[in-house]
Amino acid sequence: MKKEKEFITILILECISVIGSYMTTYVLNIWTWHRFGTVSTLVAVNMALMLPLVVISPFSGILIDRVGKKRLLIVSNTIMAIATFLLLNAFYFDKLTMGEVIVYGIAQSLVNSLKTPLITSLTSSMVRKENIKRINGLAQSTLAVSQIFGPILGSLLLKIEGYSLVVFLDAISYLIISIPLFFFAIPTDTHKGKSIIKDLMTGITILKSDNYLKILAILDASGNLFAPFIVTLLLPMTSKYWISDISSLAMNSGFSLTSNTLYGFLSALLFIGTLIGGITFSWRGGFRKNYNNLIFGYLGAAISIIVAASTNLFVGIIGLLMSGFVVPYVNATMYAVLMDKVPTTNQGKVFTLYNALSIGTYPIGLLVINVLGDIPSYQILLIGGFSNFLVSLTCLIFGRLSLHIVDIES
Repeated sequence: MKKEKEFITILILECISVIGSYMTTYVLNIWTWHRFGTVSTLVAVNMALMLPLVVISPFSGILIDRVGKKRLLIVSNTIMAIATFLLLNAFYFDKLTMGEVIVYGIAQSLVNSLKTPLITSLTSSMVRKENIKRINGLAQSTLAVSQIFGPILGSLLLKIEGYSLVVFLDAISYLIISIPLFFFAIPTDTHKGKSIIKDLMTGITILKSDNYLKILAILDASGNLFAPFIVTLLLPMTSKYWISDISSLAMNSGFSLTSNTLYGFLSALLFIGTLIGGITFSWRGGFRKNYNNLIFGYLGAAISIIVAASTNLFVGIIGLLMSGFVVPYVNATMYAVLMDKVPTTNQGKVFTLYNALSIGTYPIGLLVINVLGDIPSYQILLIGGFSNFLVSLTCLIFGRLSLHIVDIES
């Protein structure tokens, strides 16, 4: 019980960290859009935040298995504090360039390649097996809370004090959350392999030997191919279409609403849906059979992109909420299966290798958006949504037929 309480505390600390990160990511997207006004520059920012994670992820898992988890948590927070202070300096003296934005995005991506699988591997070490599935749902909800408050706080602080205050609070948060980590008895489960290549091959062997894990990776890769569509096009949809629906209502109510503020609140809506989905999943445990959770999650995600393609704000809001709601049904189920099938001493390398394979299609999705960037954003969303539905349906059918019986009872 003590370990579980400490793990929940770690989740809360990470919640604070993610709030700061999303505040900074929000202002960087706003700065980029107002400075350049093109979809391609938004794609560049998102590419910087994702591509290094894809490349480095397989090796970060090996590092997790070889080095103490507490040390890695503290060091990663310190690295991000330094990177964010450097970004603050550029904002404060009004010397920020696109190159510096890209460098910051790369730093954040590299740290995330460590922290995400690190927290996942801690779950199996600090949480009792019978509680893992529900704690995973709780973790999704905790993450959603931080993702909700991040863009909202970012939009409010940006309106009041400008870019510098937002980035300063983010930098300070990384230092503050590291202090309690010194006092936790975080399990190490370190494993000294003979070589990095051998450890990498061990992870590959484990993934290749289990059909369920291979099917999960294929499904996840298909979903991540289309995941960047809503995230990247949310700001263009807000500034070009949705702001007009709300501006008249805001003026009649006696207050002004900018596209920046609306974008912050709509970004939060994505994660409000995730919070609701996480609470629902944590309470009910999802569908009794894991494969049904995957069907609901992946097809629901595709439909949500189609709904979000509406130029009507209120229809778009439904699509954003749907997009977030289905996330815990996929992620919590996926990680519960991974933790059940992979030994604790190998989880770091396997989780990060799995993540690298599954999110490897995300940059490809960004490149597709960039190619389609000259057509209206809602048309790009429609193309992405219908393509996502067809690809996910094909992968789900293929997975079912390949495994014959893939359901693991909850």
